[in-house]
Amino acid sequence: IEISDLLGRDPVQIDYGSVERAIRGKRVMITGAGGSIGSQLVRQIMEFLPSKMILIEKCENYLFELKKETDENYPHIETVHHCTDVTHRKKMDRLFERYTPEIIFHTAANKHVPLMECNKDEVFYNNVYGTKVVADLAEKWGTETFVLVSTDKVVNPTNAMGMSKKFCEM
Repeated sequence: IEISDLLGRDPVQIDYGSVERAIRGKRVMITGAGGSIGSQLVRQIMEFLPSKMILIEKCENYLFELKKETDENYPHIETVHHCTDVTHRKKMDRLFERYTPEIIFHTAANKHVPLMECNKDEVFYNNVYGTKVVADLAEKWGTETFVLVSTDKVVNPTNAMGMSKKFCEM
């Protein structure tokens, strides 16, 4: 059985040369950098030699582990680690002013569906307002590329998390 048989579509082919040209020498910000998606993006993007990585994570433990990993594995890339919440507009504005990211991968979000069903106010505040803060600041500070990492739950949202990410996409 081939993976394309299971997917029902042709696999996506990544043009790594284009990715490298887009990232090499750029200041890249990743929000939610310590999470499962954010930390994997950090690892992959570091391979394309950005000039600086600005890593934003509100969970101190995740950020601590990520700092150890980046310091050990990527000492040749300037990396800054900031423990903050993307909904903290004033602090995020100061970070944008200081680093003026050229590319942003916005992964910071609440993602666990059952838990978020019991915390709908938090999922909407964090996901929607947090995305608005980062997107507004990206526009204000002239960010070239803004990538919103979303979820398959947006396709047919039946829960708070899926609907909150649909709002973010809109």
